[in-house]
Amino acid sequence: MLMKLLDDHCMEVNNQIEPDSPDGPPSEYDFVYLPMDFRTNSCLGYAFVNFTTAAAAWRFYQALNNFKWEMFGTKKITRICYARIQGKEAMLANFGASSFRCDSDEYLPVTFSPPRSGAEPCPPPTLVGKRWPRSTNTPRQQLLQQAAAATAAGAPDISSSSFSSTPARSSRKT
Repeated sequence: MLMKLLDDHCMEVNNQIEPDSPDGPPSEYDFVYLPMDFRTNSCLGYAFVNFTTAAAAWRFYQALNNFKWEMFGTKKITRICYARIQGKEAMLANFGASSFRCDSDEYLPVTFSPPRSGAEPCPPPTLVGKRWPRSTNTPRQQLLQQAAAATAAGAPDISSSSFSSTPARSSRKT
């Protein structure tokens, strides 16, 4: 959804700019990363986008800063600001050696060469960083794995046995 928003914005702006116009170079972007909260499957509310020129970043700011979202029942307002990390090379240096705890490459940062401008065909993305799958090895799963290993080693299978926590009665008379 974010890349569609970026593509639509760039295409709309670029259709208004005449070649060799004093309005500046076309709007393009070459890096995108949308951090996610995998517990809620929602974005964290911010993104890293590298526009190829200051003019392109300024146009995006003018178009979407203070934009009120009317989808998903939210009342959130877009706030666009400069990131501490500036430029594609700095983004690659920052995120390139990172491991991202996600189950799919679709959540990794991406870079584009040539940059995307909303025009078709779009270049395929190049993944940045590497995926480090989230652990599904919960304590319960660990116990089941240990029981399976013990059964394989010759211990009796007790996974379907039932147990009673009722205390035993004493047969001794007083």
